[in-house]
This record gives sequence, structure tokens and C-alpha cells, in this order.
Amino acid sequence: FPSHDTASVPTTTTFTYAQTDVDASSSGGYSILPVADRRPVSQFYVPTFTWTFDNWGEDLLAVASSDGRLLHWTQGEDEAHTVGFSEIISAARVSNIVTVTTDFHHGLDVGDVVTIAGNTVSAFNNTWTIATVPTDTTFTFSDSGTNTTGTGGTVTVDGIPQNNRGVVVTAERHAVLFGAQGNARRVAWSNREDYTNWDFADPTNTAGYLDLETTSRIVMAAPVREGTLIWTEEEAWLMRFIGLPYVYSIERIGYGCGLIAPRSFATFAGRCIWMGQEGFWIYDGGYVKPLPCEVGAYVYENIDTNAGKLYTHGSDNGLFSEVWFWYPEAGETCPNRYVIFNYSEGWWSIGEMCRTAAVGAGVFPFPITADDADNIYYQENGWDAAGVS
Repeated sequence: FPSHDTASVPTTTTFTYAQTDVDASSSGGYSILPVADRRPVSQFYVPTFTWTFDNWGEDLLAVASSDGRLLHWTQGEDEAHTVGFSEIISAARVSNIVTVTTDFHHGLDVGDVVTIAGNTVSAFNNTWTIATVPTDTTFTFSDSGTNTTGTGGTVTVDGIPQNNRGVVVTAERHAVLFGAQGNARRVAWSNREDYTNWDFADPTNTAGYLDLETTSRIVMAAPVREGTLIWTEEEAWLMRFIGLPYVYSIERIGYGCGLIAPRSFATFAGRCIWMGQEGFWIYDGGYVKPLPCEVGAYVYENIDTNAGKLYTHGSDNGLFSEVWFWYPEAGETCPNRYVIFNYSEGWWSIGEMCRTAAVGAGVFPFPITADDADNIYYQENGWDAAGVS
């Protein structure tokens, strides 16, 4: 039988539908209700792709949720590289010490355990404990034998979580992966000061993880004064540093306050404001509360219900006491409208302007924004959106 709309449900084990063929009866088969997820799409939705970045000193850590690798970039390099994986330029044994030269900053420390494979000297293709780290692109290990040099192959570090959703760096210098290891509710952190060490079973380091007690998946995380704010589809959680032996704790501090889009938040002075599914919220030191907004009805009646969940984004202005949120109006994909909240004076404003990304003033003298034509702007420089570069 083809698909039909249910007409009535006489009992818990019978139902009827209308059809115009001759009378007949049959037996066997089955019926299917084609519903994969009963939750309304408009309420809970986690996009399949987001980028997250955070500073590691002067370097950068990043995760693209499309492949989930933890990436590292340092100044002078042309591209980011996968943490815990390097290609070998050479491996030379001299006086029972092997010096390995990698193609980029390896990020390794003394005592790390690495695996070498594919080198032209077969004796080097094994698991080793690093003895010294002379430079960012060299390390040594002990291996007795005659002096020799090999080329090619790879060096890897076991145990680095894969298939992650995002990364953030805490004030205590732990790299934190959320949605870690493909677990949508897991928050994992590295050993302190070592983004390559994720050995959770080692009692001598501070690496660890916690799984949130929720049915809601993690969407995003951001630093605040008291720790790290973590959003799931429906909730807000606060991750705090508590020291040894547990290192971190995570508690739920808000419900029904998930982000409308992964980047729809703005942090400032240790606080955070964000666009939720149906309204604005503020974290102001230990708790979450709704943020009254007199233009909220206008914003939510005009936002595109699909593109808004992907492209809405927020940023602190940095030059003025304002947070800005850009969102696509109905029928658009580019975030072409904005709503502003001045958190010092308590007023809201709205307008039209296409901005696909933004970062507040601080490192640079003005906020920097971009549009859908790949123009970059000093947002508050002049009176006519000048500053195209």
C-alpha cells in the first residue's frame, strides 16, 4: 500500500485511512511512521559544521567539526597542522642517540611517547620515549646501534582525541575539546601546558574528561570570568577549575537557553550575552538570566528560520559598550540585519548591514568585520562604512 494519512484510531492496535478501491482484506506486512526525530527543527538544531579557534600563547589551536582534528598553527608556518602528527625530514643516529627532524613545529615534550612509521631505517620504525627536545622541529630518543641516517615516514602521538566538535583554551593553560572523541556530551582537557598530552589514565598529569549528564548535545563553549561557559542545545553549563585531584567541575546553570546558532554570542569583561532560540540571555557571574529586549519580537519575526541557525553571529564592539548580533532576514542566507545592545546604558538598536564575521576592537584599534563580497572593514572608522581593504 502507498503512504496514507490516518483517518481514525479506534484502538491502540488499530487505525483507519480512506481509499476508493473495491472492498478487500489482507494480512502481514508492517506500517512505518516516517519520523526520525520528533523534536521540532525550529527548537533544537546543531549544524554539521563549525570552526573554533583559540590562542595558545602566540600560537593558535583550532578544530573544524567537519573532520574533528585538533589543529595547531605557529607564526612563520604557511598552514595549520594536525596535533600529534608530523612528517619526518630526517632521523639520524649518532653515538646511540637518534635525532628526528620534522617538517613543522611538533609540539612534543620530554617524556612523550611517539610512534615512528615508514622511515627508510627500519630499526627506527617503533615506539619511543622522547629524551630531549632541542628545537621546535627536532627531538631525540635513545637507540643503540651504528651511526646511520634515514628519511621519510611519520611520527604520531597516541591518545589525542579525534572527531571533536570544538576547542577552547582555559586560563589555567589546558586545551579543552568539547564533543570530544565523537561523544556529543564529552568535555576533555589536556595536561596543563601541553596540548599534545591527553593521557587520561596517567595519574602524574592533569588531563581528564567529564561527560555532561544531559540528553542535549554540546554546541559551543566560550571563556568567562569564572571559567568556561558551555552551551548544549537546550542548556548552559559552567566549567570551573577546582584543582587536584579532579581539576575541573561542570555544573548546569541554565535551562531552555541554548544558542540559536553556534556563533550567536558575544563575550565582554568576563560576561556573555547571546541570542537564544526565542530570546536573548545574559551570563553575569555564576548564573544565567533572560535579557529583556524591546526589539526582540521584530528580530525573531524577521529572522530566516533555517539560515538563522547557521549564520547568525555576535561580537563585542570593543570600542563602545555594545554587543552586536548579525542575522539573515527571511529569504536570505547572508547575515544582512543587526541588533545592538548597549550594556552600559541598557538600550537596543536595529539596522541593516551585511556582515559575515566580526571581531571586537582590542588588539586592533577598531572592530574588524567582513561582508559577503570578501571586503574587510574597520567597523567604527568614519561615518560611511569606509575601510575596505
